[in-house]
Amino acid sequence: GNGANGCAFQHSSVLRDVIATLEKKDEERAQDVESFFNDFERCLEMISRGVKKDGIAVFVTGNRFVRHIKIPMDEIMDELSEKWFTHDSVHYRIIHWKRIPSKVRQATAKPVKTMDEETITVLKRK
Repeated sequence: GNGANGCAFQHSSVLRDVIATLEKKDEERAQDVESFFNDFERCLEMISRGVKKDGIAVFVTGNRFVRHIKIPMDEIMDELSEKWFTHDSVHYRIIHWKRIPSKVRQATAKPVKTMDEETITVLKRK
């Protein structure tokens, strides 16, 4: 997970910090997270092609936890989208009717916090 195979690692200081912390706990999961954000950055680029200049794109994201480490999806997305979009506004919403509990047990038998809030980010095409 040194970012050699993808661009997202290079374009987000928040992602670099998350990956560095996660690698200390689980290198394989760190690679999974890095791969996800490389794909996500490619998606942002493709979406940007379909949005006209000054057009709006709205993303609803949740910050999840991997190996008890918070992955700040909203912050990483802000950094990754800077090439194509400007940050217009952000709104937070509590997820009231979740289908899974706010804490679940993984193989370690330790309770793990799940997403209880989502972020609605409005981006404007450059």
